[in-house]
Amino acid sequence: PGEGWWEWYDIEQHPDWFEAIRAHRWPSVPEVHDALHDAQLALIEARKKMDEALTHIEEAIAQREHWGCYG
Repeated sequence: PGEGWWEWYDIEQHPDWFEAIRAHRWPSVPEVHDALHDAQLALIEARKKMDEALTHIEEAIAQREHWGCYG
């Protein structure tokens, strides 16, 4: 391969694949922004749930230590 895929890729063997790439509609900037915002909100929610789970684990460990249960 040299500068790019077009130098070694045989387009006649895979015309549908090439056409699908050429016709692909890339998302608009607002669509990307919205998707990133949704992902950010999902990460914030996941972090809250993780923090809650860690709090429960810490409380359970503290209770076991308080009562002398280590097994």
